[in-house]
Amino acid sequence: MMQTGWVVAARGRMRLAGLRPAAALDDLLAAGDLLARLRISTPPAAPWRSDAALAQLALGARAEARTLTAEEVALARAFNGPRTLGVALRAAGLAEGGRHGIELLRQAVRTPAGSGARAEHARAMAGLGAALRRAEQLAESRAILQHPGPVKAVIRSQSERMTAHENG
Repeated sequence: MMQTGWVVAARGRMRLAGLRPAAALDDLLAAGDLLARLRISTPPAAPWRSDAALAQLALGARAEARTLTAEEVALARAFNGPRTLGVALRAAGLAEGGRHGIELLRQAVRTPAGSGARAEHARAMAGLGAALRRAEQLAESRAILQHPGPVKAVIRSQSERMTAHENG
């Protein structure tokens, strides 16, 4: 039954990546319900909250996204894994927005740095760069977003997904 929760969560993440946030949210919440019935709540074993929050954000449900990310950050802090906490902080920063969101994204960048979670570090940097751009902190944003390597790969991947969605 636990594997079913993981499969449904994975399908939700695929739907989110495919820019289908409503379908993604349905899957991710279903996975969360299933894993909760099994009393599995730690983020590494039950990875659904941060992605569900991103789906809620895409649907304009910022308050619900904040609730989920607050729960995820608390669980991740208790678990004390750098990648897990970085994922939770990145989602929380995106859900929060504004100055506080930028600070959470800065924490998300610092947390997995040096832990071997390079892809998550790059996603956090891309999120921070975009948030700084929205806050009109252009010099710092440019320095982050134009950084060679993994950050550029994350940005290019996001751009390709958007283009594929618009043309598909």
